[in-house]
Amino acid sequence: MNAHIDLKQYELAKPWAEISLQTRSSDRSTSPLIDLGMVCMRLEQHDEAYSYLHQAYEFGKERAFQGSPRDVLIYYKEERAKRN
Repeated sequence: MNAHIDLKQYELAKPWAEISLQTRSSDRSTSPLIDLGMVCMRLEQHDEAYSYLHQAYEFGKERAFQGSPRDVLIYYKEERAKRN
């Protein structure tokens, strides 16, 4: 999945991100949510992106986004502001 993301092949990355989320070892792991949210964000699938990123934020707040591209958290905050 990461190779597809690095190559900006988001359509190819999405199924792998979905598998990663389905097979995560712990519900506490927010990385699969953020990865899938980021892929959906890049594909302009805004409702899906917001849903996954919101789940990650609800669990770990901004700390959950550490190590993610900065624009992902910015995107989430902007979407949250639009929806509230």
